[in-house]
Amino acid sequence: MRLREVKKYFVDKVCEIYAHQECLSMFYLWTENTLKLKRIDVSLYPDIQIDENAFLDLQRVISCLIEQKPIQYVLGKTEFFGFPFFVDEFTLIPRPETEELVKWIIDDLESDSPEILDIGTGSGCIAISLKKNISNSNVEAIDICQNTLNTASKNADLNGEKIYFIKEDILLIDSLDKKYDIIVSNPPYVRDSEREYMRDNVLKYEPHKALFVSDSSPLLFYDKISDLATEGLKRNGTLYFEINENFGREIMHMLKSKGFVDIVLKRDFRGKDRMIKAKK
Repeated sequence: MRLREVKKYFVDKVCEIYAHQECLSMFYLWTENTLKLKRIDVSLYPDIQIDENAFLDLQRVISCLIEQKPIQYVLGKTEFFGFPFFVDEFTLIPRPETEELVKWIIDDLESDSPEILDIGTGSGCIAISLKKNISNSNVEAIDICQNTLNTASKNADLNGEKIYFIKEDILLIDSLDKKYDIIVSNPPYVRDSEREYMRDNVLKYEPHKALFVSDSSPLLFYDKISDLATEGLKRNGTLYFEINENFGREIMHMLKSKGFVDIVLKRDFRGKDRMIKAKK
């Protein structure tokens, strides 16, 4: 089959479930991942012949998408901050909002050779992106799940960076082993009651432990991490959080009560309260 015919086949099948533009975006992800053709190549060379193995792979992808499995999990990889990352059932799919958090940290940076800690690293996307963009930085990353850390370690290797990964349940520790210039975390922040508003492709496939907190203690991780940061940050060190848009003011108040200063609440590109930074 020619590429134009393969594209039509894909769109006809997948658009039964997804919007047309989303179908096209997923098709271009497949062509780049499997055929090594960028979007412009698909337009320039529509008559390229697609071999049988590639078409069989496309049918596999379509079957997974019809089951609402996210394209990133289907392909086993995604892109974050311009860098490639493996993703699997043990890691969340990195979001554009988190790229904004990484950019905020990079733009703010004042110290040379900063010591950085990423708590709840998941795929390692925050830690690795910071390491690649901040020269002479020393970056460490914590996660509770060894399988998640294995994927994060593969991502560090994929991107040619050395990150010190630590298996730890931060809810069970009283202090950090050293002091840092920057502590950053994108912890679980979606309340259980918000599940009903989430898409099936998230609920069925992304790790719930990395997404959800109970309605009775929605700030559980922010409270604990900020406690650790009170002693774990160097003088003038900065704590960064990605947050649930509904709790910006509450988290700011909590940080203030713990002695943090210069607290800033920042909106994401959708205009939602999404990030907070505070100095110690």
